[in-house]
Amino acid sequence: MRSHQSELLKVVQAIAAGEAAEVRDVLAAVTPGGGKSLLPVLAAQALIAAGICERICWVVPRDSLRLQAEEVFADPAWRQALGHDLSVRAADNAPGDPCRGLAGYVTTYQGIAAAPDLHLAAFRRHRYLLVVDEVHHLPGLNEADTAGGRDAVQDVAAAWSAPIEPLLALSAVRLLLSGTLERADGRRILWLPYRRGTGGRQEVDLLAPGWAVVGYSRAR
Repeated sequence: MRSHQSELLKVVQAIAAGEAAEVRDVLAAVTPGGGKSLLPVLAAQALIAAGICERICWVVPRDSLRLQAEEVFADPAWRQALGHDLSVRAADNAPGDPCRGLAGYVTTYQGIAAAPDLHLAAFRRHRYLLVVDEVHHLPGLNEADTAGGRDAVQDVAAAWSAPIEPLLALSAVRLLLSGTLERADGRRILWLPYRRGTGGRQEVDLLAPGWAVVGYSRAR
């Protein structure tokens, strides 16, 4: 198992055992091709078994990734190696429970934006582990975005952030995946904590209270 996967497993096991009760946000900063697709399986297995979470919702940026995420949970080799029996479904926005009796569901940024009330209802009924894949695509919201102002209309990414932010607030534990901690436009990334760095430049606060950070640095 790769180092970032082992690091994440230690973090979620500590949360599950009550040894890191203050941690509810985990940032996995993993380089592209680093095998981050297994991280939601590891987190869900530990947190659902411990009763910290009841279900998992994995949000991906592209529709093609929904089936891939479903297949990661169904992979027989990993099911045997990890000893898990969790299954998730690549969900659409049909009315009712998006999990359909399974341990969770996979949807897209666009899917949540198209039916925000459906997903809010699911999160209000159950304690979710929320996994946001490639979270750097989602900009942090300013007052105009939140109020549905001009920026929210013109900025598709901000229009995705607005309905996802309430799910982040409602979820029991959050696992945010990204290969980069910077956006090309210089805006903050949704939900991540920031501080003023060298020269007054804002940067992700990797030591923020309540957060655990795992994965590869550029040097590693």
